[in-house]
Amino acid sequence: MQSERFIENLFAVLPYWHYKIVKPFGALLKAQMGMEAYYCLQTLRQCGSMTMTELAGRLKITKQQATKTVEKLYEKNFVSRIYGERDRRFIHIKITEEGRRYLEGIFRQDENLVERLEEKIGKEDVKALGEAVETLLRVLPKVD
Repeated sequence: MQSERFIENLFAVLPYWHYKIVKPFGALLKAQMGMEAYYCLQTLRQCGSMTMTELAGRLKITKQQATKTVEKLYEKNFVSRIYGERDRRFIHIKITEEGRRYLEGIFRQDENLVERLEEKIGKEDVKALGEAVETLLRVLPKVD
């Protein structure tokens, strides 16, 4: 019974997450990059430098898709390529300072978001939502 309720709640939250969070955020990013490029940049920020294979695995995309995404980020100087000393085919991808500044700009893009949310749903619910997101950040990386 508990498992059934968990799955039911999980599927119930998905449309809200998509239409209230992912879709507006994707529109915000559209000018510079798509969601996949954002995920790539954010992954590199959190994990440090990675090989293309590691990055593709982390993003759950093919190596070819990762290569295209990294190329777009490289053109914007958001990532750099670090070639292996012994084997130049061995390449690590790393976020650049410009890439970090871009992400920080996104995080600061809407400084009044919390205040607007508090007006709509109240301070207690904003606090609860923040705690729920922190829980998701702690738990979801463990799911594989």
